[in-house]
Formats: sequence, structure tokens, C-alpha cells
Amino acid sequence: FDKPLSFRNSILHHPAMHSDQAAPAKAAPAQAAPAHAAPAAGAPAKAAPGQADQGAGAAQEAVLVANPDGSMATLLPPGLAAEGKSPAGVLRLGNAVLTVQDFVDIFVRHLGYFQVILLILLLMEVIILGRKYVAREVEIQHIHEHHTSLSLVNCRWLFYGVLGVEGGFLAATLILGVLACFTGRPKYFKILGDVCLGGVSAYFSLACLRLTTVPLLVVFLRVLAWGHSHFLRRMAKILLLDRPVPAPPAEV
Repeated sequence: FDKPLSFRNSILHHPAMHSDQAAPAKAAPAQAAPAHAAPAAGAPAKAAPGQADQGAGAAQEAVLVANPDGSMATLLPPGLAAEGKSPAGVLRLGNAVLTVQDFVDIFVRHLGYFQVILLILLLMEVIILGRKYVAREVEIQHIHEHHTSLSLVNCRWLFYGVLGVEGGFLAATLILGVLACFTGRPKYFKILGDVCLGGVSAYFSLACLRLTTVPLLVVFLRVLAWGHSHFLRRMAKILLLDRPVPAPPAEV
């Protein structure tokens, strides 16, 4: 799970991540200074144009400072504070302030946990479905015992229908999990969470009809995957992973 992801690289190469790098200075045209241009004694020295630009740019940059309790605070210049803008490369989460790099690291770490949860969930469901198919005659007899009004042939078709429903939720979870983990789009995390809750509802509905048993470990993993997908969807929205990263302006 430590394989670099494409959307992570796109965020790391976002221009906001390199806002602290100075822009290349333009070459000033060479001018010959006249001999009589020496400043008089006591006259204030005039600042160079380049130094004035650097001072104006520094005044518009935010500064991150560490508090004694370990939290971070942002010092905004009057211009940014009046306009209510967030400084480049900084994300605001309520009262907390994080850099984009730290936020991406947190997102990728929790994405790895989410992949482990999905892998265990899919393996458990494959094992359960495989055992049901191997012992299908026993399962069909079990359904026939609780639904004596149905013939054995109908119970057999009912068993394969239940097996198809559980297999459908398994396939949907697998496909959406791959799409969510490798694209990072919030909409895939949202649909995956809905599918996980739908699988839990299907298990309990079929159990109420005496058609199957409820695997508690699978239900727990599906609820855990739903909560984690909701958390990752909110983080992906903040990182704007569903929008293309604008290309840096071409140098003239």
C-alpha cells in the first residue's frame, strides 16, 4: 500500500505546494550611471526596484508559527486578513491549520488503512460464499425446513438467488473499492459507503426471511468500511481531487 498514487503526485506538484519558492527574477536592463548622480550627504537612499518588489511580496505571505502547546497558528498580513483569503499551501479545518503536504500524508495513510479493511472484507465474503456453494445441498434443505410450503426445486432457485445477491454486493464492493483507491474521487467513496450499508441491510433482511445467516464479522467490516469511506470522502473533497490540477503558467 505504499505505492505512489497518481492523484497524490498531482497534489504534491500543485503550484500551491511550491508557493514559498521565489519566482525567477527578471533581468533588469543595464544602464550606465552618470558621473554626477552621486547622492548628496544626508539624503535618504532610494530603494532599488527589486528590493521594493521583494518587500511587497513578503508582506503578502502568511507565516506559520508553533504555539507552546504544539498547535500551529497562521499570521496573516492585513491584506489577506481583510479579504478572508487562505494562504497558498495552507488548509483550514475549523481552528486547525495544516499544510497541504501534511494533509496529503494523513489522507494517504488512512487510505492504506482503508485498503486493508477492504481486503479483509472481500476475503471473508469470498470464503463464506465458497463454503455456501460447496454445502449447497445442506443450505437448500435448511431453507426447505423453514419454508415447507415451497417445493425443493423452488428452494433451490431461492438459494441461488440469495447467493447471487450476496455475490453482487461483493462484486460491487470490489469494483468501487478499486475505483475509489486508485482515483481518489469523492463520488466513488460515497457510492462505496452506500453499497457497504446496502450489504448490511441485505444480510439482515435475508436473515429475517430465514434464507441465510448473518456473518457478524462481515457486518462489522462493512460498517467499518462505510465509516472510513465517509471520512476519506470528506478529505478528498477538501483536497479537491475530483478537479484537474491547473498547469503552471508558461514562462515567456
